[in-house]
Amino acid sequence: MKKELFVKNYSEGVAKNENPYLKISCVDSDKEEYTLWAWDFEDAIFKDLDSYSVFQIEADFNAEYIKPKSYKPLPDADISLYVDSYLQSREERRDLLWSLIDDFKLQNYKEFCTDVFKPIEDDFIEYPAAMNNHHIEIGGLLRHTQEVIKFLKKFCTIDDIAQVGALIHDIGKLFEYNLENYRFTRSEKSTVFSHLSCPYLITEIKTSDFLVEEGEKDHLIHIVHSHHGIKEWGAIEEPKSLEAIAVFLGDYWSCKSDAYNLADFDGKVGKISGRSDFYLFEGGD
Repeated sequence: MKKELFVKNYSEGVAKNENPYLKISCVDSDKEEYTLWAWDFEDAIFKDLDSYSVFQIEADFNAEYIKPKSYKPLPDADISLYVDSYLQSREERRDLLWSLIDDFKLQNYKEFCTDVFKPIEDDFIEYPAAMNNHHIEIGGLLRHTQEVIKFLKKFCTIDDIAQVGALIHDIGKLFEYNLENYRFTRSEKSTVFSHLSCPYLITEIKTSDFLVEEGEKDHLIHIVHSHHGIKEWGAIEEPKSLEAIAVFLGDYWSCKSDAYNLADFDGKVGKISGRSDFYLFEGGD
């Protein structure tokens, strides 16, 4: 049987008998997911997997371990058939991003966010928010950011700096991860820093001419550093202001509510399986 499949990601491993193998995660246009296993493969497959996203694959798809018999890259395939996205077009996502910036009451915050987002807007409106547990569609990072801001507006009476923190808190994911051929993978930079300590963002804050109030830059860096809540969950420091607490809670709520919607419960309290294999009540991302 032949199927046209979008390759989400792949990984290499070594079996107990010391033979190398490839584990390939795929999805079809009906969003049904498949895991393929290849033991006898040539090095050329890596070039194909890195260069193309959609393949025609021949295999016994009813087998316990699906082993591809042959594959053919489909360079002209419409990737949008296989990948979920937030909103229908890049322009809609772009308009949403700038509407969030235009929403600030203080002009200096609008100017600061314009400076920060102008060089990265094309990536920001495309990136998922995480690799596998929440907001994993194209534009997921934008949707997650919008949800955190909505949380602040609904549950908090806090000045605009919290909204600025919410808007920029996950910008570091553009550097911690790679998005190529609609695949989301960790970058080499992720071994050097996390998205909470992203040098681009911290430098933009420290050198901005629009953050002029005393302690404002340090406060904004604190909001970014602490948005995971506690160090056990990856926070560089724990939130010590109402604004930082609010952004942490908004981030936590957005991550966990989306993970809940993605997951299938296996009957254990708090434990979820399927697309989100982690504990529901652990930290955000």
